[in-house]
Amino acid sequence: MKFNIKFCFFILTCIFLIFTVFLINSTFARYITALTATSTVEMGTWSIIVNNQNVVENSNLSECITPIFNSNPTYIADDKIVPTSTGYVEININYEEVNVPFEYKISFKQENSTILEDFKFTDYSIDGGTAIMVDNADSSIIGTINPDGLTTEHNFLLNFAWIDDESASFDDMEDTAYSRNFDELNFLFNLEFTQLDS
Repeated sequence: MKFNIKFCFFILTCIFLIFTVFLINSTFARYITALTATSTVEMGTWSIIVNNQNVVENSNLSECITPIFNSNPTYIADDKIVPTSTGYVEININYEEVNVPFEYKISFKQENSTILEDFKFTDYSIDGGTAIMVDNADSSIIGTINPDGLTTEHNFLLNFAWIDDESASFDDMEDTAYSRNFDELNFLFNLEFTQLDS
């Protein structure tokens, strides 16, 4: 009787061992099959450079975008603006490391508590092209870029002026009062880049 129980136990152990080996083998084969099924997808790159600064790494462009004002040294002190002063800002967008289409939006506004209404965003040009007049000082420059590997950057020139003609909101007295009350004009340039579906 003891022999039969030991023999039965031995047979059951062998059966379970064979079953376990078979189960491990089939599971391992499933994982191997899953691992061998590979595919590749090209990763999109997104590295936009504005005036030589990577906007992904540092989005503060205060040091990169500086207005330059044309001055008449006979009548205007250095680094000062007065009625009739004109100036511009250059913005270079380099998208050499971008391979997905995207939309850009460039906007401008004054940040003073009281804005100088006669200081206007007058026109802009792209890549040295014809000046595009701006009707509204709050206008935005909006466009779409679909990288083709040939053109890798765009240059924007935004022109500003302190209007002092019959269309001006302030007269000479109000211009003088504004200059006396405010030491500087604060400009906010906002650049937005939005990836589009290809």
